[in-house]
Amino acid sequence: MPNLSGSGGHISMPANSGVDPNSPQFTKANNACQKLLSKGGPSGGQTITPAQQADYLKAAACMRSHGVPNFPDPTFQNNSVTFNAPGSNIDTSSSQYKSALATCEKLIPAGLPYSPSSS
Repeated sequence: MPNLSGSGGHISMPANSGVDPNSPQFTKANNACQKLLSKGGPSGGQTITPAQQADYLKAAACMRSHGVPNFPDPTFQNNSVTFNAPGSNIDTSSSQYKSALATCEKLIPAGLPYSPSSS
């Protein structure tokens, strides 16, 4: 399973994943996800509180309820948050996905990774 890591956002793929990171499909998916990756990936030492974790989970549930049923929940480890890259069955360029993202990312408090105002 791909994972986001590092402060600049980086996708790592296990060697046995069967995914070719040089394929046109991977490149297209990677480019489509750059908006999410540039949101900071792991928090870089910023503590993610239990209340903030709940906000991230609400945002993921929001994505699912707004037409992206396979959107994954984030994972929390070492005071950071990570969204596993959406699977190939999620079309991140679809109007449904973009509309859900515009609505749901607002549930993540400003200044946190993946929030609409983080950079």
